[in-house]
Amino acid sequence: MITNKAGKGKRGSLVAIVATTQSERVIEVLRKIPSKDRYLVEEITLDMAPTMEKIAKKAFPKATQVTDRFHVQKRARWYDKVEKSEFSKSFGTVARSIQSHYRSILNFFDNRSTNASAESFNAKIKAFRLQFRGVRSVPFFLFRLSKIYA
Repeated sequence: MITNKAGKGKRGSLVAIVATTQSERVIEVLRKIPSKDRYLVEEITLDMAPTMEKIAKKAFPKATQVTDRFHVQKRARWYDKVEKSEFSKSFGTVARSIQSHYRSILNFFDNRSTNASAESFNAKIKAFRLQFRGVRSVPFFLFRLSKIYA
């Protein structure tokens, strides 16, 4: 799910829903957005998934990538649990993650951007789905989402 934080009076708007996290498929969908518009995107918040990093780099080449603070903290808390359980060799996993994402982690401090609005938007959609006790017709559900949130 791709959202625009500034859309709909800064409440956020839906830009695209893609049924996969395969980078090539998502990039293909995002390239349908005119390149002049994609080049206007200044900043993208994302988790530490390598596919998301690739999507951001290819679809929005001028945008600054910011690793969401929540995901960094989650890894750090995981390390604390591992250390307390005496599996300290696992620290290498956390260290490598932070090392490979250090630029986008430090980008957080420029604007304090987080992925919270995207997570909140996802919760809105789940609540919308629950309101109707599920989805019988996926195409119709997506149509309604696009009319309300896009």
